[in-house]
Amino acid sequence: EEKPTLQKLQKVQIRVNTCKATVDKEAKAFEGAKQTAVKRAKARQELMKVKSTFGKYTKGKDGMMTKKEIMAFAKGEYKFTLPEAVLDKLFKVIGPDAKAVKEADFWRVKAAVGVARERAMDLKRKAAREEHEKEIAEQKEKLQAGITKVQEAVKAAEPEVTQAVTQTKALPSETRSLKSPAMAARADELAALIKSASEKVEVAKTQAGEFCEGEEVEKDLTKWVAGEKGKLKNLAANLEAQLQRATAAVEKLRADAAKKDLVEVKELSAKALKLMKAHQAAEGLTAAALFDAIDTKKSGSFGPDAFAAFVGKLAKAGAEADAMSDEDLTRAFAHFDEEKDGSVPKEAFEAMLMVLMKVMKDVAITEGLAIKDAKSLRRLEVGEIVQALEAPVKEEKTEVQRVKARTMQDGVEGFITIAGNQGSVFLKEGVVCKVIKETILTDSFDIEASKEEARKIKEVTRKLKPGELLEVREWGKKQEGTGLTRMKCKVKSDGSIGYVTTVGNTGIKFVEFV
Repeated sequence: EEKPTLQKLQKVQIRVNTCKATVDKEAKAFEGAKQTAVKRAKARQELMKVKSTFGKYTKGKDGMMTKKEIMAFAKGEYKFTLPEAVLDKLFKVIGPDAKAVKEADFWRVKAAVGVARERAMDLKRKAAREEHEKEIAEQKEKLQAGITKVQEAVKAAEPEVTQAVTQTKALPSETRSLKSPAMAARADELAALIKSASEKVEVAKTQAGEFCEGEEVEKDLTKWVAGEKGKLKNLAANLEAQLQRATAAVEKLRADAAKKDLVEVKELSAKALKLMKAHQAAEGLTAAALFDAIDTKKSGSFGPDAFAAFVGKLAKAGAEADAMSDEDLTRAFAHFDEEKDGSVPKEAFEAMLMVLMKVMKDVAITEGLAIKDAKSLRRLEVGEIVQALEAPVKEEKTEVQRVKARTMQDGVEGFITIAGNQGSVFLKEGVVCKVIKETILTDSFDIEASKEEARKIKEVTRKLKPGELLEVREWGKKQEGTGLTRMKCKVKSDGSIGYVTTVGNTGIKFVEFV
């Protein structure tokens, strides 16, 4: 019984599949027929619409549409005035003797109107496009004038920028052999050139930045304007960068001139000092007497003219190597004018001529020049500092160099042997102070000045680092109240002048003699 059941089931499945295929076929045929019917209905509807429109404008008289009625159709349906030329062409197509259009040719009328409308719209669009292009061209021309203006500003700056760059590039070789004043003058000359060029570049930079600012630009020109503005800014920025490099070169020249000036002025002042000391020794003058020889007006100080007259006379009378020009004398005077007020007071001059000597070997200081008959005042110990009061002289009997000096420790004045005739060295010249512990340089002796003075001191305070060298201007003395030993000095590295603590109130040393 099982086998016949399976066969029946297979037959049933075949019939089901056949029925399904038939249903699908019929459904597809129905859908096709439906779509055809819908299309026909739409066609009939469209046809009826065409007939209705045709009849609307022909009034159903004779089934013909005249030129006037065609014009009315275009106006009524599309609000479009049909050109006469289009009508003439339409009737030529329909027939040479045609006076009206049959309903069957109404599609030709609609096509002719459609083409005419599209052409009219094309012409309108073309006119609008041409008008827009004209507006863009006019605005671009206006903008181009602005671009040209900036470009002209850039061109106006270029010659001076190029000149500044070219000249600053040549500075290393050009200024190598120049003296400091000539280098400074060259720096001023180039700075003036750079300033003039910078002003012109700034004009170009400003114009480039302001180009088209706040102006409404056509959308089609936005990208072009942005590109042109970027180019203009780059042109100005390039010139500015060149001037920055030229300025850096000039600043370096100034720095080199300042360094060279320190060296040259030091050499010139040393030459002037050598001439004055040689004159002092030859004439047996004290520092005070030498000052009086320079200060012919007896005013208590001398200016650049008196200095130049005195030292210039010594230079002319000396060797060729001692020659000093008027400019050299002026620069040398600036070194002696430490307060920069145009004059050198007697006290400051004597301090500058102060000769300090260090005791290298125990030696006696005596009342008189003659060693044999002179009374010994005391024994000087190694490391003590003395101030030479007069030029060294030779003691006749022993033929050794002796110098009148004052001990800085206790102020004893007398004569000291500089070196023995057996080669022993007792005194050595050229003592300077060396900072051994960080301290400060102030412009006032009183470190606990009033509040106003303290404010001023703070403004001019300079740190002194270990290793810096100082020249003595006034010997150290204790400040009442603080117990600090304070000394007036000049910093050798930069010429700063002020007061420094040499020994603290607990005995700590900040400065030592070397």
